[in-house]
Amino acid sequence: MPLGICPFQDRDGPFTSPPTAALEQLVPCSCGGQCLWGGTGRCGGGAGPSLAVSSAQAKPGRNESFPGTAEFERRLLKFLRASVDTVDDEAWAEALSSELSRRLSSSASSSAEKSFLYKALGTVLASCKGVLHVQEKLLQHLAEANAEEPCEAQGIIALLSHAAESNFHTVLATLTTFASRLCKGRNARISRSKKMELDSTRAHATRSALMLAHGSVALRASKEQLLAHLEGDIVGNILMLYSCSCRDLQNNLALVQSITDSSSAFQAVGDSASFNRSLKSKLLEILMDLMKKYYSGMPVSPVPLKVVLALEQLSKLKPSFESKDMREMLVLCCKNVVTHPSAEMMLKIRKSQHAAQYLQLQQTALKALGRLMVVLLETEPSGGFFQNIVHVLQKSMTSTNVWERKRALQTCSQLLAACEELQRGDACEHFGSLVGLLAPLTCDPMPASRQLAVTCLTSLLRIQAKAVHTVIETGDIKGLCEGLHACSIASQLQITSKMARIVCRNFPIERTVDFMAAIKETIRKASGVRVRACGKWMTTFLQMHGKDISWNVPPILYILRSITSFAQQSTFLPFLCQAVVILTRCHTEAVMSNFSRPLGPTDSETWKRIREFCLQCWSR
Repeated sequence: MPLGICPFQDRDGPFTSPPTAALEQLVPCSCGGQCLWGGTGRCGGGAGPSLAVSSAQAKPGRNESFPGTAEFERRLLKFLRASVDTVDDEAWAEALSSELSRRLSSSASSSAEKSFLYKALGTVLASCKGVLHVQEKLLQHLAEANAEEPCEAQGIIALLSHAAESNFHTVLATLTTFASRLCKGRNARISRSKKMELDSTRAHATRSALMLAHGSVALRASKEQLLAHLEGDIVGNILMLYSCSCRDLQNNLALVQSITDSSSAFQAVGDSASFNRSLKSKLLEILMDLMKKYYSGMPVSPVPLKVVLALEQLSKLKPSFESKDMREMLVLCCKNVVTHPSAEMMLKIRKSQHAAQYLQLQQTALKALGRLMVVLLETEPSGGFFQNIVHVLQKSMTSTNVWERKRALQTCSQLLAACEELQRGDACEHFGSLVGLLAPLTCDPMPASRQLAVTCLTSLLRIQAKAVHTVIETGDIKGLCEGLHACSIASQLQITSKMARIVCRNFPIERTVDFMAAIKETIRKASGVRVRACGKWMTTFLQMHGKDISWNVPPILYILRSITSFAQQSTFLPFLCQAVVILTRCHTEAVMSNFSRPLGPTDSETWKRIREFCLQCWSR
């Protein structure tokens, strides 16, 4: 133990004191993590000579290396376990656990002492070999704990997980016994008072705590223990507890977290292990149902964000999901994490008391969604799945919701970074579409979105260069990216024009129509400076590659014609006219041939005037 902290040491050496005397030094020392910083809590008197010395040494300013409360507690529990194992006296260990149990029962629920005592008791029980003794203590405190209080729920989880370190089978058997009492009794012929007890909020809170405890125990299990018990006993118990719960927010969060923990534990076993396919499908179905339940229209909830974390871990387990399930999973995740919440809801969230907590969870979920996409890409080698991702993100990248666009860009940047790392050429097939979607976002109102758009374009260029084995001419992209911090619209448009020239120098012209179609989609939904950015990129591309795209003139003219029916066409009109002029100069016959055809009933007045003007000029 560092800094001379040895809670059980007396003049005759470690552990010559009876358990009660040892405990008198252990507990004050445990909450010394708070009092050592100069407080005057429970640790005031009676802490023992060794603690007094440690306190004097550990005051802030006297020893900068003294660990924080959590680290201090971890080392103390480690020392406790090592000491009990060294003594190797079963009677002494059981007596110490009984004394810890007695003190635990009499401690105030919200005290730091009780929180530590749960862990200390679990640590000592892990060293006890008597199965009946361990079960008795665990069942006693499972029955006593009021899981409605968060500190009590955390306490029993800590008790069970610490005890499972060396008594995995005993703890799991105890959990199964207690869980069965909470669930099977509800369907049996029991008294009204017993039924009310099993349907009480306390019973439902206990079920949530037990679900979390199963996940925590799984994380501490060995490979052999997991392979033998994860699917049938641990996950089986979790689903049993959930099936008889009230399925409120607390129950749903507990279920999702326990699935996340169980999946993470099984993943740690290694690639050789294969998870039960039908059970994996059942877990997926449950998680997807939760995603659907909490989708837009309901109050903002952490459940969908937590589900993404669970799906990330579950997707890593073999065998892989079927393509249909992966597509549905992707769409639902994007809807819940990228599309939702709305701009109005985001404003309410940012003003709420729990804004920081929710926004941090949202960022965590976005990162998890990016990692989930990587997992799905690795397990689904076909290019069709990447196309599905682009299609899903396209709706959000052209959204009128500024927050949604930012979230879509964050996801896209992770996706492209993954493609670059995995050396997948999928992105090259969608180069035109992605550039058309990303280009206007270099002039997004949010500086962070502008930066993300440039990051995505840079990744896309590197992927394209590797695919065709060329060197990219990027110029000073980093400097341009930094310049996008500017609030001036004129500065943004100037920088985006320079960026357009860099990207267009490396543009595969066979992706021209995809690019123009994506630009059209943005113009249909966007307004203001983003529409002008679309015009800058389109005219820059046509100026640089207009002569090389003769076979694409008819579809490009069709796209330009459809743009004139949009409400935003007045902002885009100067660029549209410039585009027609460039095409006419480069491919006069093809453009005039197209204009010579009869007008359609849906053609706008703007397009009719452009057509008549070009035909008159050509006839001269």
